[in-house]
Amino acid sequence: MIKRYMRSELYHGRKKNHGFFEGGYFKLVSADRKHSLALIPGISKVADGGDSHSFVQVLRESDSTHYVPYEVDKFSFNDNPFEVRVGRSLFSLERLSVNVLDGNVDLSGEVTFRGLFRWPSSLRAPGAMGWFSYVPFMQCYHGILSMDHELEGFLVANGKELDFNGGRGYIEKDWGRSFPSAWIWMQSNHFSVPRVSLTLSIATVPWLGRAFTGMIGGFLYEGTLYRFTTYNGAKIVELRITEEKVNIRLRRKNHELIIEAERNDGGTLKSPVMGNMKGRIKESLASRIRIRFVRDNKVIFDDVGTNAGLEIVESSKWIVANGVWQEQ
Repeated sequence: MIKRYMRSELYHGRKKNHGFFEGGYFKLVSADRKHSLALIPGISKVADGGDSHSFVQVLRESDSTHYVPYEVDKFSFNDNPFEVRVGRSLFSLERLSVNVLDGNVDLSGEVTFRGLFRWPSSLRAPGAMGWFSYVPFMQCYHGILSMDHELEGFLVANGKELDFNGGRGYIEKDWGRSFPSAWIWMQSNHFSVPRVSLTLSIATVPWLGRAFTGMIGGFLYEGTLYRFTTYNGAKIVELRITEEKVNIRLRRKNHELIIEAERNDGGTLKSPVMGNMKGRIKESLASRIRIRFVRDNKVIFDDVGTNAGLEIVESSKWIVANGVWQEQ
């Protein structure tokens, strides 16, 4: 049991028969930054068997999206070595091998990963969620499997070869019952200097009949991961959402992270509601994110990340007030 808390990549749905989802997120960006691709393999277990199925979602930088469903028995997993298979596609921390053919999408090929930067995990703080990982019955759990790594290989999309040699990748995953009612998610590891990466999730979290604003943020810079999370005492000083931008200021001790993300339309992905993939969200892979990293009131890093993933899901029940989401 402890192993599954410590290793977020492992499958968490062994004993879940309904009202459960689990999905990985493999982001690939080519060395010339012309090609961005997100592959989302997963499984949906619906009450009473309903529309239970496995799936692979595909999102391109052009905002085109494809959702390819499979029977439940086309989903399988191994722990050692860790692998997830959906249909004829395989996903692991070493590589992905894709063979997806359905209607408007024909995607095949293999890309390997080298030099993964893993989110630290310990008994006190197992993975990106920290001690919240041990809390039972949470709506959604989140794991960050690699902040940044190098890619090697090719994919062929509808007859066009995509060269990912020398590109950069990012991997995360989610599992549970449903996505939050409101959230912001953003990620980029394409700045003017290599091995810099940002990931940030801010969401409403149901808790003991109420809800609070939870945060998981990581900024990888010069080989150090600076964590801005609810469980390590980081604070949201500013959170402002307009039609064009998202402005966020985070603070932890003597560090500040100041973020300005540009919004655009994005493509439509399916998302889980009580395990059923009937929700709809917009995600872009072509956003830009400016980051200023401040230490002891001195700006240490100021740059713009490109090929950024960005999701903003606002609920009519929630407003941004005093720097955080609050229920109306």
